[in-house]
Amino acid sequence: LGASSDSNVCSERSGRAGVWYRVDVNETSALSVEVTSKERSMRASVLKGSECLSSPSSPPCSCLTSRATKLQTVVASPSAYLIWIFAVEDAAVDERKSAFTLTLAVSVLPPPPENDGIERAATVQLEREPTAARNSTLPRSTATVTVEGTLLSTSRDSNVCSERSGRAGVWYRVDINKT
Repeated sequence: LGASSDSNVCSERSGRAGVWYRVDVNETSALSVEVTSKERSMRASVLKGSECLSSPSSPPCSCLTSRATKLQTVVASPSAYLIWIFAVEDAAVDERKSAFTLTLAVSVLPPPPENDGIERAATVQLEREPTAARNSTLPRSTATVTVEGTLLSTSRDSNVCSERSGRAGVWYRVDINKT
């Protein structure tokens, strides 16, 4: 109750009442932030870097997620992280709406897979199987492959095949020798 108002932190809207928490992460980890409250509009934003302490709404300080949410998990490299808990509504002046519970969890991530970057794409070998073409006397061959992988600890390549950046992924290379 009685939280301060910060101008446009992680949002174009200003004047939201909120409180700040800091967590220091020492190893590359998954940082999970969860806010529970009876107030529907209670949210959390996660910012990276101690420079955010002096000016949270100015570069190089930036939000790690595009929207404030009740539950979010981000890849956290070693640094200081600031969590801003706020409400869109009048939680700063209404005792029934001001209470919340913040749960933080930090899980150390394993090293990324070898094919984490495009320059380290894993080569996939296709296995050809001769088959008869449907309604044709000409033979054809089908090449198939099944690959199992994981996105755990992968980096985020920006704007690859999409206008959106920050998606985690792994890379594979397939060489086609015959048409």
